Order: sequence, then C-alpha cells, then structure tokens
Amino acid sequence: MARRDYCYREVTMNPRQVNMALKLAIVASRQSQRALSLTTAIGEVRLSGIVHGRVVPTVDEQRRLAKALGRSRKVLFPTTTTKVVLVSDTEQAV
Repeated sequence: MARRDYCYREVTMNPRQVNMALKLAIVASRQSQRALSLTTAIGEVRLSGIVHGRVVPTVDEQRRLAKALGRSRKVLFPTTTTKVVLVSDTEQAV
C-alpha cells in the first residue's frame, strides 16, 4: 500500500465567476440586492456586477458590504483559495 501525503496548492479565483460567498450572504441576510445597494450606497447595477464577477469592488465597497452583511471581508472576497490535492509517493517522485 502506497503512502499518501497532502500537498497544498494555491489557485487564483477567476474574477469572471459569480461570487458565491457574497451571493449566499445576501440570500442569508434576506435582503434584496436593491435594499443592500441602498444600505451600502453602491449602485444596483454596480452591486450586480460585483456579485456576478463583472466588476472588481474597491476596498471601501468590500468593507461596506461586509459590514452590512455581518461577514468578514476575507470570507466575502477571497483573493486566492487553497486547494488540497491528494498525492501518492509515486506521483510526487515524478
């Protein structure tokens, strides 16, 4: 039986993907995007673009959204994710 180790690799998020952490936080807050845009003073179209990955939010916008949703900025806007890959000894030797 081959020994197996965990190897960590960082993967950059694709900015064109839906920000699921943000989307789920909005749904969990039971607010509409319109209500959230009024609370945070971020335009509705811009907020939609942030959620759908078409717009990169400023640090200030990230802070306002995090505060309004009661979540940390790091959770809502991760810059990278760590993916765990299971690798056996024979694969590591290559």
